[in-house]
Amino acid sequence: MIDGQPPLVVLYRLRSEAAIEVANACNRAGARAVPATSASDGPRASLVVAALPAGARRIPDDIVEALHLGTEATPLLLLCDEVLARPATTLHGGRVTLLERPCSPTRLYSQIRILLASAQSSEGLRREHAHPFVWFTEIGEATSSAAMSLEGDGVTGVVPLVEDANAADVLREADDVLRGSSDRGVHARELADRIGSRAGVIHLSPKDRQWVFYWPSRAGSLWFYSPGRLPSLSELSRSANDSLFLTLGASTGDVAVAVTSPIAEQGDPGSSESLRALAARIGDGAPALADEFGETIATGAFLSGFVAEVR
Repeated sequence: MIDGQPPLVVLYRLRSEAAIEVANACNRAGARAVPATSASDGPRASLVVAALPAGARRIPDDIVEALHLGTEATPLLLLCDEVLARPATTLHGGRVTLLERPCSPTRLYSQIRILLASAQSSEGLRREHAHPFVWFTEIGEATSSAAMSLEGDGVTGVVPLVEDANAADVLREADDVLRGSSDRGVHARELADRIGSRAGVIHLSPKDRQWVFYWPSRAGSLWFYSPGRLPSLSELSRSANDSLFLTLGASTGDVAVAVTSPIAEQGDPGSSESLRALAARIGDGAPALADEFGETIATGAFLSGFVAEVR
């Protein structure tokens, strides 16, 4: 919220069906949707949502004008009724997002959550953090054991895997290693030497567009989802028999989930049905998945960690 008021989302010339879908998603995200038909008849917006005509390869002038309903930093979400290379694509340093339709109501909700966090990053929206390259949130209470840092050259998160590990201390050590050298071989050796089996580490670098995963054991749970890869969903922590150090190119829509406890699924967690169900949930976006973790924690389960999505 801004000054106690819900953020405003301007729906610019949306057709009724799309307007209803967006309004429902905004309501779920704690925002207020307001229709507008010109660039001068709406209130100041935290987000502008419009439709990109099929076949268009540039943003129409009237939609560009609609951004005057916000500020210089107000993001724009363009709904596209055609197939895109990826379900969502960002342009102009993260300010413009193209979203393929049709999409699930939950995917639309997640995308609006991400963009509202981006628009209000200076004020803070819940415990979410936005960067032109990544959205992430911590799971668990403010005093939970996971820790994250966001710097100009990327985001780093650590999840302690032993009881006596201090997350803040491990995070400082991980940052020292990852920001002190560009050599991934050095990173692998120094993370193993300095952090050992105390914690898992994830780093996302916008400069290199690269993920770095360090997971020293099969404790906890580390999942990686990428809609452009096969398989799209991988449980990286399961492959960490001794120690996992892995670098992967980062693409829009990638989601990493790192938590202190295994992600429970009905039946066999390794079954194809369970994996398909988890992939579908992660594919609906990191914010929606974070909500699920919040509901799990509300039942009294101890769980901490973080979820991150590349924009």
